[in-house]
Amino acid sequence: MPIFQCLFLLETTNFFILEIKRTDIPENSSPTDRFKWLRIKKDASIIASLHFRSMDSSGEIEEYFLKKIF
Repeated sequence: MPIFQCLFLLETTNFFILEIKRTDIPENSSPTDRFKWLRIKKDASIIASLHFRSMDSSGEIEEYFLKKIF
């Protein structure tokens, strides 16, 4: 059984941005523990964890604001 479910996969020329939901922890856990964002650099297969900061939705456009975790 996989320990995560892929929710979103966004692609640019250089990167993939992936949102996953962890399925190996209880549903009542905090959202920051259950949902993770990853940035995958295509040419080097480097994966960086991102921190979800906020979201803005106007009905037509959804914007997510993420911060790279070092």
